[in-house]
Amino acid sequence: MISSRFFKSHSFRNCQFLVVSIAHMYYTAIVNQAVEIFKAIGEETRLRILRILIKADEELCVCEIVDILGKPQYTISRSLTTLKKAELVEERRQGDRKSVGEGKGVDLG
Repeated sequence: MISSRFFKSHSFRNCQFLVVSIAHMYYTAIVNQAVEIFKAIGEETRLRILRILIKADEELCVCEIVDILGKPQYTISRSLTTLKKAELVEERRQGDRKSVGEGKGVDLG
């Protein structure tokens, strides 16, 4: 016959394992988010876009960013897609106009 002491110690081990597993998943999520952020700011155009948005302190039209940086629109759009995936910028559409601002996921200011 199995004693009650076995069940108590066994459930305690399961609880410890569960806590460690949850902590590991949380840590992994934080590390993955940090990796995405560093990848996003690891390219000059994307870093310049972030700097422009921080200094502007308001949403800007993609066409304004294109004019400021003097880069092709497809380069800016591709860079903005990477920044959106890292939650560093947010995009909003109003008709044909696409505005971009700082993301809520990370405090840039």
